[in-house]
Amino acid sequence: PYEDDGTYSKKVATLTVGEGEVPYLTIPEDQLTVRAGEDVTVRWASNLVQKNAEYAENAPTTFTINVYQGEDTSGTPVQTHTVTYDPKDTTNETLWVDGTPNQSYVLSGLTETAAAGAVSYTVTVSAQAAAGVPGVEAEDRTFSDSAAVSVVAQPVSVKLDRPDSFYVTNSGTLELGYTLTSFDLDHNAAFELTVTDNASGDVVYHSDTADTAGGGRFSLDLSQAVIPDGFRTIYDVSVKAKNTSEPDWSRDSFTLYIYDRDALKIQVQNVVRDGQATVTFDGNTVHMSNEDWIASLDQDQILALNRDIDLQAELGINYDDHPWGEASDRVEWSSHDSSTAAVNYPQGAYYEDIEDLPYTSFAPATEFLLSGKNDGTTVVEAIHALAGDALSDQVTVQVETLKDKLYLFQFYPAAAGTKFSYVNGDGVEKHCETDAQGRGAVYEASGIASNVYVEAMVGSEKYMGTVYHEDLVSQEKDAVSLELYPLNSITMRKAGSLPIYLKNPDGTDYNGTVQVRVGVYRNGEWCEEAYADSEENPAEDGKTTDYEVQFVNGQHTFEFALDQFSTASQPNADTENPVTAADDIQFVLELRADGYYPVLFTAYGSLNEDDAVRLAQRVVNLESVPSGQANKPSSPSRPCTTPARRAASPWMCATSPARWAPAAPTPTPSCPPPCCGGGRATRRTTGPSASWTPRAPRWRSRRCRGRCTPSAPCPSATAPSPWTRGSWSTSRWRTWGPGT
Repeated sequence: PYEDDGTYSKKVATLTVGEGEVPYLTIPEDQLTVRAGEDVTVRWASNLVQKNAEYAENAPTTFTINVYQGEDTSGTPVQTHTVTYDPKDTTNETLWVDGTPNQSYVLSGLTETAAAGAVSYTVTVSAQAAAGVPGVEAEDRTFSDSAAVSVVAQPVSVKLDRPDSFYVTNSGTLELGYTLTSFDLDHNAAFELTVTDNASGDVVYHSDTADTAGGGRFSLDLSQAVIPDGFRTIYDVSVKAKNTSEPDWSRDSFTLYIYDRDALKIQVQNVVRDGQATVTFDGNTVHMSNEDWIASLDQDQILALNRDIDLQAELGINYDDHPWGEASDRVEWSSHDSSTAAVNYPQGAYYEDIEDLPYTSFAPATEFLLSGKNDGTTVVEAIHALAGDALSDQVTVQVETLKDKLYLFQFYPAAAGTKFSYVNGDGVEKHCETDAQGRGAVYEASGIASNVYVEAMVGSEKYMGTVYHEDLVSQEKDAVSLELYPLNSITMRKAGSLPIYLKNPDGTDYNGTVQVRVGVYRNGEWCEEAYADSEENPAEDGKTTDYEVQFVNGQHTFEFALDQFSTASQPNADTENPVTAADDIQFVLELRADGYYPVLFTAYGSLNEDDAVRLAQRVVNLESVPSGQANKPSSPSRPCTTPARRAASPWMCATSPARWAPAAPTPTPSCPPPCCGGGRATRRTTGPSASWTPRAPRWRSRRCRGRCTPSAPCPSATAPSPWTRGSWSTSRWRTWGPGT
C-alpha cells in the first residue's frame, strides 16, 4: 500500500532466527586487559542453554569459569566460579534478560601484573550438552573456550614531601622525601628525581632509581649552595614516575628559596646634634644618650630647644642591599623590653608601638622609629617571617636618659633674672638665674638633692616660691607620644602678702568690720617688729592691740614689710638677713567679727600660690554665736565645742578631752589631705588655759614627713587619726595637724 511518505511496501514472508542446530560455546574476546585490582567481565556466547532446554525437557545448564595464573591451564585454578541457568525459572534478572540467558560473569581480585602485552591470567568457560542434544558425540559432551587476561598496574602517583618552610638559609642539611603509589618497580617502571639551581642551571642532585616501590628519601647539603649575590638562590626540586604501560608521567615539584644566612641586617641611624652623638650604632650595639649633648650646652642653648629633647633614631633592615620581595620577605620585629626601647611603626604622620598593632610582620622597606624610653638595656630583633630564626638579626640597645640630670623650669610671674637655688647630689649649693622669660635650665650630673627655692623682683614687689624636691620632674618622654621634655612650673607668691577671704555660715561673702591681731613667725621664731598693713596702719595696731580691718566682698589682703621679719637668731632682716624663699614663714591671725565666734587662723607663707589655693589656706568660714551664748568664754582653737564643729572636723574631736580621736558614731569623713603641697605641720606648746590671756603663744615648726596623695585612705570613724594626736590639761594643750 501507498504510505504517506511516498513509499510502497509489501509483506512477503516472516523470518524466524533461532539457535543453530550444532551446539557451541565461545568467548568472543580472546584478550582482555584490566588494571590491577579492578573488576573484569568475561562474556561468552553459547546455545547450550536453549539446546538443553529443548532436547532435555528444560534441563538446567551450568557454566564453570576457571581462572589460571599465567598461560598454563593444566594446573589448579586460582579462582573457580559456576553459573547455572534453569529455563523453568527466568525471574532472576541477573541471569536472564527477557527470557534470554545473560551469559557473563564479573571477576574480581586480579592483582598480579605483567609486562605490557604479557598474560597475567587465563580464563576458561566450560559447560556440558545434555543427552539427546543432536550433533554431540556421546563421549564428548563438554564444550569450552578460553581467553587471556593481561593485568597492568594502576597509573603511578608520585608526591614530594614538603619541607617545614620553602625559605631556608645556606647552612646545614635539608632532609626530604617522596611517596610513590602503584609504582610497578618489578616491571621496569621509570623514575627520575632532579634538583636544579635556577640561577645557574646546574643540576645539584639527580637520581633515576626509586628507593622502594612506596617511595624514598634524599638530602640536600644547603651549605654547598652557591649564592653569588650574597642574597639568595632558588632550587627547583622535581620528581616524575610512570609505569611501562603508561604513556604519561606523574609529576610533582616545588621551589626552594635559599638565602645567605647573613643577608638580613638591622640598620640604625646614627644621630648627631650640635656636634655631639646622641645615637650611635656599631653594628651590634645601639647606644642612646643625650647626656654628652646636653652637657655641652649652656642654659640659653638648652632653652632654645623649646623642650624638643628626646631619644629616637630610624630603624630598618638593609633593604637597599638586596632585591627583597614586598610580600615574600616580610619581617617580624620585636623589642624584648619595650619599656626601655620600643619599635614604632609609621601611621601617616605619627608612629605607634608595634606591640599595640594587630600586624605580625611588616614589609622589608618599612622604616621604623626606635625610641628610647627608660634607662636600661634591651634587645631588638628582626626575623624573616618565612625563613624564621635561621634568617634574622638582633642588636643590643642601651638607653641612658636625662632622668635626675636635666631640669627645666618656668616661674610665674615671668621675670628676667629670677633667682633660684638648690643643693646638688654632691652636696654643693648652686645659685642660678632665669632668662628674660622666667625660664631656667639646669644640667646636674649628680642631680638635685633639695628643694629649689625661687625668688624674683617684679617691679618693686618681691615674689618667692619653692619647687619641692619630690615634685621635680625630668627625663625625656617617649618620642612617639609627641610630648615635650617635662617642665617644672610654679606660680610664686607675693612675699609678705596675705589675702584672706571671709565667708558667712551660708557660704556668702562677709562684708563688714573685723578686729584683727596678727603676728609672724620666721623659721619658728617670733618676729617682734612685724605688723600688718604698714602704710594703712602707722600705729602698728594688731600686735598687742586690736587692728580694725574692713572686709569688702569677703576679702582683705594683709601686707607685710619683709624688712620687719627679724628674729633673735636672724636679726636685721633689712640688711644682713633678708627673707629668702628657703625661709619658713607663718602668719597667725586672730579674727573677731560681731555675732561670730573668734577665729584663730594660721596661714603658711611658704606655700606656692597654687598650693595655697588648693589647700584653701586663705579661706576662713565664720560660725555664728547661738542665741544666749554671746560674750561667753570659748576656745577658738578647739573645733569640737558644737555638734556642727564636730561634724566638720571629726578626726580632731574626742568624746573625752583626755584623748584627741574621732568622736563616735560620726561617719568616716571625706579626708582632706594634710600637708599637701609641702605645708608645715605645727605644734603649739603653750596656749590658753580656761580662758584667753594676753600671753602670746609660742610655736615651733615641723615639716611634714610625707606628701599626701588624693588616694590616701581616710582614718576610720573609730580609729585615732594618723595626723593628730595630743593630750589636754587645764593648763596646756597640744595638737599635731596641718593647721589650727
